[in-house]
Amino acid sequence: MPLYAGVTITDALKSGLYVFITSEAHIDCFCVDCQQPSVFLSPEVDIGVIPYSFDLKDRIFTRAFVCSWVHSRIAYFHFRLQRKILSKIGLFW
Repeated sequence: MPLYAGVTITDALKSGLYVFITSEAHIDCFCVDCQQPSVFLSPEVDIGVIPYSFDLKDRIFTRAFVCSWVHSRIAYFHFRLQRKILSKIGLFW
């Protein structure tokens, strides 16, 4: 997803967004420490809301992904949900 590109989150996609925010995940990225492609892992996140009460209010959230080889290398992806539009607003290594 390119920086600042927006995806409209409809009520039908609300549960998918909840899963995206809270579920354990992994991505393939190039690791600047390993100097090779690596799998980055993100643990399950508890946002203190149960799935059926999750709403599409405006929020900013971060997903942290740790390199599976160099655990000190963390990639932070920052997202904004504003007026039901989800966009990636930052990435920090």
